[in-house]
Amino acid sequence: MLSTDSISIIMPAFNAEKTITRAIESIQKQTYKNWQLIIVNDGSKDATQEIIQQKCREDSRIEGYLIENSARHKQEIMLWSMQKGNGLLFVMRMIGLRKMH
Repeated sequence: MLSTDSISIIMPAFNAEKTITRAIESIQKQTYKNWQLIIVNDGSKDATQEIIQQKCREDSRIEGYLIENSARHKQEIMLWSMQKGNGLLFVMRMIGLRKMH
């Protein structure tokens, strides 16, 4: 159970095998540790689901769900009902970001 100062982080995923590990690990590396990560895989055809399942086994704060290509508004309704934190953060998409020097 999360405490009252916790946040829920919502991350939709679709065919994200190349970026999802980095996205999840960036959340895990944050200094704030009282969070819940909800990942919804929207019917990916690549290894996204296997990666999500592995991350769920490694970290109890991560929850993964597989749905079959649903409309975005249906995903959001489902995610709102799952969040347990006092605050809510959406992670929209992880793309090839590079460190700025």
